[in-house]
Amino acid sequence: MNFRFSKEIRIAVLTIVAGTMLYTGFNFLKGQDTFSSINFYPVLYNNVDGLVPGNPVYVNGLTVGQVKELSLAEGNKVRALLQVDASVKLTDSTLAKLMDGSLLGGKSIILEIKPGKRELKDGDEILPFVQPGLTEALMEEARPIMKGLDKTLYNVNEVLNIDNQRKLSKMLTNLESLTRNANALVEINKSVLASSLVNINKLTGSLVETEKQLKPILSNLNALSDSLKDTRLKATVNQANHAIANLDKAIDKINSGKGTMGKLVNDDSLYIHMDKTVKDLDLVFLDLKARPGRYIHFSVFGKKNK
Repeated sequence: MNFRFSKEIRIAVLTIVAGTMLYTGFNFLKGQDTFSSINFYPVLYNNVDGLVPGNPVYVNGLTVGQVKELSLAEGNKVRALLQVDASVKLTDSTLAKLMDGSLLGGKSIILEIKPGKRELKDGDEILPFVQPGLTEALMEEARPIMKGLDKTLYNVNEVLNIDNQRKLSKMLTNLESLTRNANALVEINKSVLASSLVNINKLTGSLVETEKQLKPILSNLNALSDSLKDTRLKATVNQANHAIANLDKAIDKINSGKGTMGKLVNDDSLYIHMDKTVKDLDLVFLDLKARPGRYIHFSVFGKKNK
């Protein structure tokens, strides 16, 4: 038995299939998987700064969902509803970071999953976090530069006030006059300067020639000085050697008993005789001191006492 569908039924079936394919394709282009389960998580931001529905949601650089819708919440906060693949397990410590998606200003949300006390369920709220954008970061870096530039411009304005402008104009006029006078002076004394330069060149040449002549003389003087030093040193050494030799000879004579010093050192009899003579002389001097009349005879009347 053959079943034949009417034209209307076939058109209806084709319409349903085409609509399903169109819906699936559209969701696929938006980053949604029609055949996978998804969870929805709200996030409350003070300011979404350009975030729009359809912006991607990432985990570790992988697209896991998108922003489903945006709406105003209590306290004029913005409620962003995130559509996330149900296979992604979020905790109560997860942060939804609102980031700059590109240099062109697009936004995205990065889920930073941290260890928490419990796992989030469909409909649970995620903690918000707003990462400073590139423009804001550049402004932060530029603020000190802008302050410095503002101070510089203020100082420039102070320098360029009416009084300082007059002083600066007068100084420039004086400088111009000084330059003009200097040029005139140089022009007048150009010949003198040229002659002076010629004389300086001649003097420099003479000094170079003199230096060449002095070099051999200095070399000879150095050689002569070295020679004199060597000659004096040799004479001094010879004299010292001669004196040492004579001293050795004298010591040898003394040790051998030759001469007066040798006998005095080596012969006891000479020492004994000299010692006895000294003692006798000492006795005579003592007696002379005690009885001088014994040795000196004089009389007023010319008579000598015995």
